[in-house]
Amino acid sequence: MRNLWRVRPEDFDAEKLMAAAQEGRLYIDETDNATALAQQLMQCQREALVYVGTIEEFVVPEWMPHIKTLWTTLLVDPLFTPHLVLQKGKHQGMLNKYLVTSIVFHLQVLGVYRCSNLLELHKMLEGVNEKNSIYKNARSYSLSTTQKQRLRELKETLFASLK
Repeated sequence: MRNLWRVRPEDFDAEKLMAAAQEGRLYIDETDNATALAQQLMQCQREALVYVGTIEEFVVPEWMPHIKTLWTTLLVDPLFTPHLVLQKGKHQGMLNKYLVTSIVFHLQVLGVYRCSNLLELHKMLEGVNEKNSIYKNARSYSLSTTQKQRLRELKETLFASLK
């Protein structure tokens, strides 16, 4: 694959521009960092909804009509959004499946998901037949006490308002 040069308006260098254009390696990135980060977060929120949608069959029946609302609320909560996008490593900018898996595990404990075996939930989430690195490392990425409390509060508040 050919290497591309990233050129931003503030980095504009006419010589680099001409060289890249002549070599067919030019693209212009006009988005600023704040916009790019916001787009990345929205993409990860959409991916998270699709990801947890794979385990809808395990949702407790009374939560089935409201599970998307619960997840949508969680994914915009300021306690969770800073951690939703991976910030380091080769998967930088991608959905933090460790966080989502930890939330699923905690919601299972709170009774939103009915499954006695967390490994089965994980297999459905990942579409695999065995444990993988997400499952093995999700427990090391445990939720903070504040995040666990927020999950309980959101569940109770949402459940009370839906009755």
